[in-house]
Amino acid sequence: MLFRSNRSFRLRARGRDYVLRVPGPGTERFISRAAEAANLAAAVAAGVAPPLVRSYASGVQLSVFVDESRALAPEDLRQPAVLAEVAFLLRRLHECEAAFQGAIEPLAVVDRYLALAPHPELARLRRAVEASTAPTPAEERRPCHGDPVAANLLASPRGIVLIDWEYSCMAEPAWDLAVLALDAELGPTHERLLLAAYGRPELVERVEAAKPLVRLVSAAWANAALAAGSTAPRLSALVAAAGT
Repeated sequence: MLFRSNRSFRLRARGRDYVLRVPGPGTERFISRAAEAANLAAAVAAGVAPPLVRSYASGVQLSVFVDESRALAPEDLRQPAVLAEVAFLLRRLHECEAAFQGAIEPLAVVDRYLALAPHPELARLRRAVEASTAPTPAEERRPCHGDPVAANLLASPRGIVLIDWEYSCMAEPAWDLAVLALDAELGPTHERLLLAAYGRPELVERVEAAKPLVRLVSAAWANAALAAGSTAPRLSALVAAAGT
């Protein structure tokens, strides 16, 4: 399936567990696996991703399995202590000295998905968002994960790390914060806690400005996935949410 980005396998060798990640077929048309490999190595060095054994430009990765770990659920991010830890993790990533490969161009991403699966209402929203959105200056772009949804946050007794770096790039930090807030359906109170823990409450307006773009990218991806035959129940909701 085109939109199944990866398959992961747990392996055991010499008394230690590993995760082998194999990219889905066709995803190289939308994901730069070479950039992902370079960015992941930088993220590991910054201490925000699990230990990596080997990463290839093909997208194949071998990493150390994180014992006693689990992916977070959106409701976990409504716990102030967890939200604060994730905010600190993102701030650590955004302030690391790495220069990630690639830069997010949300409207270009939307165009690629709409070329696969035209959708008149999403095309109309795309034009509206473009008319009201100013591009992010290059100097404001920082290393970003690109998709820090709850499922990509892995918690263990040793802390929280980010996995699945295929959309990582240079972007405005508000993008990561907006993705997190929307995925977890954070209300105003928890958003304030997130930005306060992150340490930059002044980003409230930038996060709000990023949300329509995040919704639009998610909706265009979901619409293309539906057109490709996916039956995941959440996809239709993502398409409908674009106009909110």
